[in-house]
Amino acid sequence: MRRKAGIWQNIPPEAMPGYLPFNQARQYAQKLNFQRREEWQEWSRAGRRPPFIPFIPDRVYKDTGWVNWAEWLGFSFLPFEKARAYMRKLGLKNREEYRDWLKSGKRPKTIPHEPEKIYKYTGLVSLGDWLGNGNIQNQKKKKLPYEQASAYVQAIGIKTWQEYVNWSVSGERPVTIPAAPDKAYYEFESWGKFLGTDRIANQNKEFWVYQQAKEYLAPLNIRSLNHFQELCKDGTIPNEIPRDPKVYYKKRGEWLGSIDFLGKRKAPIRE
Repeated sequence: MRRKAGIWQNIPPEAMPGYLPFNQARQYAQKLNFQRREEWQEWSRAGRRPPFIPFIPDRVYKDTGWVNWAEWLGFSFLPFEKARAYMRKLGLKNREEYRDWLKSGKRPKTIPHEPEKIYKYTGLVSLGDWLGNGNIQNQKKKKLPYEQASAYVQAIGIKTWQEYVNWSVSGERPVTIPAAPDKAYYEFESWGKFLGTDRIANQNKEFWVYQQAKEYLAPLNIRSLNHFQELCKDGTIPNEIPRDPKVYYKKRGEWLGSIDFLGKRKAPIRE
């Protein structure tokens, strides 16, 4: 019966044993009409995802049919030149107008929400070039890509916005790194991310609920809480999972122990 198309429409979710096969799960996902991975994640966090559909399909179906998120959600983007031509016809003048347009809901499925990722190696130069408004940085300066500029300032140990400002006017800043990266890069999200500090107060962070965090960690084969902390440091664990899960989830009355949180293990894990 699990091979029949639409079987998930005819059987109660609690009666489904495990995840659907890839093709049927993809069929379910495409009926949601999502255009971005973030929409999928928000939908999952809201508790709407049935148990027979995985939260991380890219891992669950890695060897059984997975291609990419666009294929999973059922859409494809235009080639870079056509997408850029479409954007230039909109007449957007700056980054603020561009962001407002992204939030307006007017973006078609064929235009990516994050062109810097989709067209990174196929022609994207800058936001000015993408929008065609002439706001392109001085080519003589050959501005470093966002990732390289961020890595550079992190390597020299700059930790705060004020330290960056002081360094910028000291004469030590290379001309290839802009004095105001928050205005120069449309990839810029926050100073915490640019400087690698992610300085967000714990009380302002929106962590995943216990079950969702547990489901994300299950395929990682984490051996212990020490191993968990190592993965936090190297960036494997997303920021949506607290760095001290025991303390955080105990306060919420959800903590069931390290073994439950990290997944069943052969050897006991010290609390």
